[in-house]
This record gives sequence, structure tokens and C-alpha cells, in this order.
Amino acid sequence: MELSPFGGLRQKIMIVLWSAHIAVMKQMERTTAIAVLIYVLFAGMMQISVVYVMIAHPILEVKMLHEIRYPSIPRLPWSQDYRTAQQLGTAFRDDTATNFLANANNVEYAQLVKWDGGNIYIDNQHIHPRSPSDNASHAVYSMAKSIWARIAPDIPVNMGIFCEDLHVTRSIQYHNLPAFLIAFTFVELRGHTPMVLSIDKQQEWCDLLGLTHTPILWRGIINEQAESQIMTYTPNWNNDELEGYVLRPANDFPLHEIPKWCAKFVRAGHVQSETHWRVPPYKYNQLFISK
Repeated sequence: MELSPFGGLRQKIMIVLWSAHIAVMKQMERTTAIAVLIYVLFAGMMQISVVYVMIAHPILEVKMLHEIRYPSIPRLPWSQDYRTAQQLGTAFRDDTATNFLANANNVEYAQLVKWDGGNIYIDNQHIHPRSPSDNASHAVYSMAKSIWARIAPDIPVNMGIFCEDLHVTRSIQYHNLPAFLIAFTFVELRGHTPMVLSIDKQQEWCDLLGLTHTPILWRGIINEQAESQIMTYTPNWNNDELEGYVLRPANDFPLHEIPKWCAKFVRAGHVQSETHWRVPPYKYNQLFISK
């Protein structure tokens, strides 16, 4: 009498194929995918209930978020540094959003402050710079790690947060920052799809976690009347110079569609420092102190 929910060989093969499908869809590292298959094969041989195999699913989802690299955001055609590059005959690594206005027409957008900081990812288990293969062991990440350690237990297991790490000065030295770690993108895993949360939801989560959301310069429907507004470059925030701004939909959308729906404006001649910012001696930014 077969007591295992796996049934027979056919069911075991289907479970293996199902696990392989998850591994591919989640773009896992090869070692992670192999570990999943070994786990499922072992469960099948030991006739462990499929329920126990499914327990691995949330763990794999967190692994997936941890391995995601934030997509590059294309530049707006009127971005100052793009125009400078055109004049110099140089090219950028990421594409230019030449069709941005057509794609965004009649869609609600938010214009967000773009800081001169370092992209850093956090969830309830991990913290790393933009590249998942990097780590936050360098001394310049000490402030970000201390903030992460405080809020990590309260971050849901299916959520990842992309922030700007602004403790150490890059090209712009800030004197009136709202915080040293500023969140700009919250990602929630829904099934196999990482979804960027709406602006409203992101602000709610910032309030719950005690994080600071990047300031919103403008929000509204993109149309002909709004074009002059979104093309306006706000050169400073709280008397600090800005790197630029990012335009993103106000509602949620899949993370992998960032290059389709989002675009950025960067000031002319943004990178002005002669040495890399991680080479000591370091310069440090400062928080805004109300008087």
C-alpha cells in the first residue's frame, strides 16, 4: 500500500521537473539549483510528503530576492550628462529612454530625488551593495549595516529593499541629509515575480520600519501639460546639490520592467572626484539639523 503523497515514479519525476522549473525561473546559481534537485530526490526516496518539499519554496524565494541585481535605469533624452556625452561622442552603458514620453503617456508617475550614493540591498537576512556577488564587509558600509541590523527582523521574508547608502561622500558632499540610508525601491515577491511596490505602499513600509523614503519632487499624470514639469531639473534639496531625479510609475509593476517604465535625469559632469570614494581618507556626509 502506497502511503506517500508522491504516489509512484511518475509523480516523483513530476516533482523533479517542477523543482528544475523553479530553479530556472528564479535564475538561481548552479549550486543552489543542484541542491534543490538533490533535496527533492532525497524526499522522494524517503517518501516524505510533498508538503515538506513545498516548505522549501519560501526559502528559495528569499534566495531569489537576495541574488537580484537592480536593473539599470535608462537616461532621459534631456538628461544633462547624456547631452554632454553626445557632444563628446561618447556612449553610456545603459540605453537612452528615447520613447519614454510615449510609453508613459497618461500614466501616473512620481519624480523622485536621485542621490549621489551607493545602491545597497537589504532584506531580513542579507545586506549587500548593488552586485549580489559583492558584500558589505568594507568599513564604508558600517552605518548602513547598523541601520539594517535594527530593522531586519521586521522586514517580511518575501520583501527586499533597495536603498541609497549616503554615509560616505562620493562626488557630492551633503550637509543636510534626511538620513544616511534612504529607501527608493521596495520589492515584494508574488509567486515567481518580484514586484516593485507602489509609492504609497513604499511610504507606508518606511513608516513601519523607521526608514526614510527618498523625497518626491512631483507626482501626477504624464501628459503634454506635465512635460514641462518633469523636464524641470531641481538642482538642490535642502540647500544640497542633487545628482538628478528618477521618474517611475506611482503604482506597482514588475521589477524586470524598470528599463521600460523608469528613466533618470543626471546632472552634467556628475562624477568629478579624481579618486575612488572607497579610497581613504574618507569624507563623510552630514544630516540635516533643524534649528
